[in-house]
Amino acid sequence: MNKISWIDVRKLLWDDDEPVLIANDVKQTRPIRPASEITVQPTEQYCCGNSFLQGSSRRKDNILQHHTWVIEHDGMPLEEQRQFWNTSDLPHSLRVCSGNKSIHTVIRTEESPSKEEWRRIASDLKLIFSRADGKVLTDCARLFRLPGGVRSGGTVQKIEYINTRIPLKTLTDWIFSQDVIKNKETKEYRDEEIKKNDFSSSFMDQTKVIASMTQAQEQYRKQHPARFKLYNQLVASRFKAEPGKRNEQLIGIVTFLYDAVSKEVAFEFCSLFYKTNALAFCDPLEQHMSEAKSHWERLETDYQSKLNPHEVAFYKAIPRQEKEFFRICRSLAYGNTNQEMVFNIPMTHFGQRLALDGTQISRMIDRFMMYGLLERVKKGTQTKQDSSGKMIKGKAGVYRWLG
Repeated sequence: MNKISWIDVRKLLWDDDEPVLIANDVKQTRPIRPASEITVQPTEQYCCGNSFLQGSSRRKDNILQHHTWVIEHDGMPLEEQRQFWNTSDLPHSLRVCSGNKSIHTVIRTEESPSKEEWRRIASDLKLIFSRADGKVLTDCARLFRLPGGVRSGGTVQKIEYINTRIPLKTLTDWIFSQDVIKNKETKEYRDEEIKKNDFSSSFMDQTKVIASMTQAQEQYRKQHPARFKLYNQLVASRFKAEPGKRNEQLIGIVTFLYDAVSKEVAFEFCSLFYKTNALAFCDPLEQHMSEAKSHWERLETDYQSKLNPHEVAFYKAIPRQEKEFFRICRSLAYGNTNQEMVFNIPMTHFGQRLALDGTQISRMIDRFMMYGLLERVKKGTQTKQDSSGKMIKGKAGVYRWLG
């Protein structure tokens, strides 16, 4: 693919959690699968730029996110198409040569506008590119040639140009600068930035978002049942999503999770909080996660200033996973009010906090005892069955922080 990796192309077209369709026939409607599962270059010929509800099929009513438009000029000679696009100033993300008679020009925006806004942009692009195939441009579930895909005759569909996702305002500003749009009776784009992720634009859009929220919750619960319980305990019970307060709530969540779970689990929980409360937010998930990472980095920069010299020396020396264990243990010890710096370490529960198993937690405890950072006050017990067959729940070990 001209030294352009498939993963780069996939990440340009879709976020990892977007359910997408890649097909080998224009009539194919399934399977819809998460983009993250497609880790190697597919051999199929087609794909749909917009994503679908998980488990659905290729229908307009099943579109989950509208963010991609495709312009195709089948009636124009191929070389003329090339010259046209080489001189065009339309902000776009990708051009794919079908290997036969057309170049598919793809616009993938950073934001996902509402269905109505997507249609309005498609309609204006159709006016601007009057020689383009109008059916392709205005069909949000339309297939186009997959970058790097292989036609039935063996011809590879080559990338002729690759850029980045386009800010929605950049696209709409360009559209409004075109004479054919300026002459329209209603100038819908003048001095107006289309709201990002305006899920409340219609009842249908709201119901789709609600469905996606429910789906995100159920999918995570099935994949990580124990961590889902931990999420409810640590995040859902403490933080309530409110319109206009996403950033404020995110800072509170990240600050709390920094001393409660590993970085991996923290970012899973931040993403889940957004996805299960999407109706309350206007900013895109990408921005939400970028801000979460930035705040996490600030907390990491400031963390050692809270430690005593003895703790600083150990914290600098230990590897990343042990740093995460260090923060959780220290936070629990200092959080107790009995001044004895003791706390429980339930193996399975701590494993969920760090995305590790109980055996790994046990080894980490042994290392911290060897370091002189932990002292065992009371050994834990395992869950077992008594003589009558009744299960006796194990008890967590009790430890004292010696930092």
